[in-house]
Amino acid sequence: EGKRLAVASGGVQKVLSQLQQLPDIDATLAEDLVACLGVFLGGSPDGMKVLFECADTKGEVAAFGALVSYVGASQHPSLQSIAIDVLGSVCAAAPQSQTWLVEGLPLCEGLTIAAASSSRDVCKATLEFCSLLANGEAFKATAKKVGLEAQLRLIVEREPPPPPAAAVPKNSLTGVLSAAFSGISPALGRGPIQREPTLGELAAAVLRRLQATAMPSTSASCPPPPTGALQDLEALLNSPPTSA
Repeated sequence: EGKRLAVASGGVQKVLSQLQQLPDIDATLAEDLVACLGVFLGGSPDGMKVLFECADTKGEVAAFGALVSYVGASQHPSLQSIAIDVLGSVCAAAPQSQTWLVEGLPLCEGLTIAAASSSRDVCKATLEFCSLLANGEAFKATAKKVGLEAQLRLIVEREPPPPPAAAVPKNSLTGVLSAAFSGISPALGRGPIQREPTLGELAAAVLRRLQATAMPSTSASCPPPPTGALQDLEALLNSPPTSA
């Protein structure tokens, strides 16, 4: 309820206005503002609608320029991470926004800088965001042009994915113990023991998607996509649920 009232009273517009007015990167203030924006947008169709209304009426730079600039703010890794998270949530909620964010703003240039960060948290957030964008043709073309694809290859070279585990004979003692414990997690819950992917594995997965060829469309005709950032979001929010 508090979030809804804050959005209705102009909270999103006020945060965007303050981000635009920062003369230089004040990392602490910018981080607080971006975090506040993330709260207004998270799980809030109303907040997203206001954001895209701003993009339609005032332009993409007014709505997203500050966030995109913080993606490449390598001197402030904490600010980079939170900006990437907020942009990622926007692109996940409104996939149609991905193309014009990539084409209209220097997002890929910022991601190239972020992928080279010495902060593993920033690098991980960057690779996860790239994975979200990697199916888009605009992202594929731009990633190669600005050097992001090359940076992903460097990550894979620096941290190559581990080789698959060697097979263990089932009738050996090691095999019997492995079979007995393979379904028990560290918390003693049933299910396979899993680990987080390495940065090299994340980068390799993005590269595979970048290199994948788009499948040709089999439909005879498709309606043209809606134009405008707000229309993109409304089309997503108002689409009827698909039947099983």
